[in-house]
Amino acid sequence: MIRARTAALLAALLVIPAAAIGADDDPALDVAKCIVKVKAPRAGATANHSVTLKARFAGDDLTASLDLFEEDLSISVGGSTVFELPPIAERKRLRKRSRFVWRFRDGRRARVQIDTLLGRLTLTTRKQDLTALRDAGADDVELVLNLGANTYRSTVSFDDRNDRWKYRADKAGQPVEPPVTPPVGNVSVVMLAQGDSSAIEDARTIVVRDDAAWADLWTEHTSNRIPPPARPTVDFTTDMVVAVWRGLQPSPANGLQHGGTNSDAFGYVVSHIETDTTGSCVFPTVVTQPYFILSVPRIVGSVRFDKLRAVEICHGNPGQ
Repeated sequence: MIRARTAALLAALLVIPAAAIGADDDPALDVAKCIVKVKAPRAGATANHSVTLKARFAGDDLTASLDLFEEDLSISVGGSTVFELPPIAERKRLRKRSRFVWRFRDGRRARVQIDTLLGRLTLTTRKQDLTALRDAGADDVELVLNLGANTYRSTVSFDDRNDRWKYRADKAGQPVEPPVTPPVGNVSVVMLAQGDSSAIEDARTIVVRDDAAWADLWTEHTSNRIPPPARPTVDFTTDMVVAVWRGLQPSPANGLQHGGTNSDAFGYVVSHIETDTTGSCVFPTVVTQPYFILSVPRIVGSVRFDKLRAVEICHGNPGQ
């Protein structure tokens, strides 16, 4: 057992630092999300670009033993350094939150947290001049983390939307292709649920873009039913959910209808019609919670809700 541990220790000590073996052999920086804002400044103004980054790297016992009061840490995007620890004598803002977790904050200019054992990195930095990066373009951008003697790299292509570059990987680590806004006109929808009985009693308009939020919403909506109905399946890689609740109503005479969903240059417009029935019809005295829940094609743009009102005159019994 002692020999085995000794051999393992010697093997660890003989590991060649990544920075010494060439860029092609550097371990990967597994980027989960990166947003770069590179809007051109006004004439005569100073650039105020920003970077938000979440990434993983191969943390181990060697990286965990790093003392960032003595070692270097820097992050670059497309050749532009977006963060670098100040000289050793000036690291007053560096804090060691736990044995392996380090945090550096420079007001609102830079915030970095790194777990050297688990290999987790988060970065938010502002007031950067990334003009050279902006001019080079959003495709095949190299991200580099220098941590002590180790270097981690990744190359990503951003989705460029009005100088807001965005990259996001799915759970398997593959880049997620951004959905495209459909052509202007009517949008094909699927009615997932509609009725006048819900545990949600306040007026709401909701957009759901991931399965976890959809599960929470469905649980809240059906918490007044035993057993609750099965949750409709939605593929959030291609679709998303929009829903409208009118709120608590005094009788079934006050309803809610889907008035159509349209697409324009900015996203979706979901029309919902609040209907109030008058006349000689007699409705049961029971409170209702009118609602409808739709599945629509997933888009990056906004979703706006257009409320309409309609009055229906009823003679005789409702439904006749």
